[in-house]
Amino acid sequence: MKKFNLVIIPDNGGKVKQACISKKVAWLGLLFFCCLLICSMLFSYNLITLVSTKIELRASENEVSLLKAQVKEITEKSDSLKVKFQELLESEKMMRTIAGLPEIDQEIRQFGIGGPELMVREHSEIRSVDLALNVRYNLDSLYHLVNLEALIMNEICSTYKDQKRVLDLTPTISPMDGYLTSKFGPRQNPFTGLQQMHEGIDISAPVGTPVKATADGRVVFSGWKKGFGRVVKINHVYYTTVYAHLHKILVQPGEKVKRHQVIATCGKTGYTTGPHLHYEVLVSNKHVDPLDYIYPRYIY
Repeated sequence: MKKFNLVIIPDNGGKVKQACISKKVAWLGLLFFCCLLICSMLFSYNLITLVSTKIELRASENEVSLLKAQVKEITEKSDSLKVKFQELLESEKMMRTIAGLPEIDQEIRQFGIGGPELMVREHSEIRSVDLALNVRYNLDSLYHLVNLEALIMNEICSTYKDQKRVLDLTPTISPMDGYLTSKFGPRQNPFTGLQQMHEGIDISAPVGTPVKATADGRVVFSGWKKGFGRVVKINHVYYTTVYAHLHKILVQPGEKVKRHQVIATCGKTGYTTGPHLHYEVLVSNKHVDPLDYIYPRYIY
């Protein structure tokens, strides 16, 4: 069997030593050395990997903690917005009552909102995905409610504007300060002595007393009319008003007028026993009692 001679020569000039190693032992030693080297490399790699993983895990934990804190802050702000939204709902309820609109059914408000809501402050051990879902749910809910509230407010504003427009076109004020001398209904004609229908009211006042439009509208006639003298007639879409026995007319046909605008002055033109205003209100070309519409009734 072949053998390997191992000669050891000291550097200090000492005695030379010689050892005889068989080939088999040499190969076994080499194999052991290689195995030891491989094991050392694997251990070093695993150690480096473990340290890197711990570092990454620690960084991830820090990020998760920061994320939880941010989610908690967002959730608290979301809760605060919900409280303010409830206050807004109370204001909306009042506005709907004023506008004469029915309340919104709660099922309509909750339409499209669902899913469990997590309470971050009560449960500290919640996964990041659960926190994210909770925030997404809260934001989606608020987004839905805000959009719904915008539609509701538009409805209320539209209804209010429509009602205000109708009110602006309704003859709700007295056309002139003065004394009520003749009411709407049957009466004896002062010139013929015959019983006939008085289709308006008479308000007595000195000549020159301002006569005002009782609602917004457009002048459709201004001029002389037999028996009524100088007359102004205004169309208010839903109503028509007539002002007769005027002294001076201050508006022209086609002119737009506003409630409280002075359109003429009191006079005694036409068939009259003294200075007064004859005032009529018509609905669908049918005469109605003007006192049913005047508010407040400040005719003496």
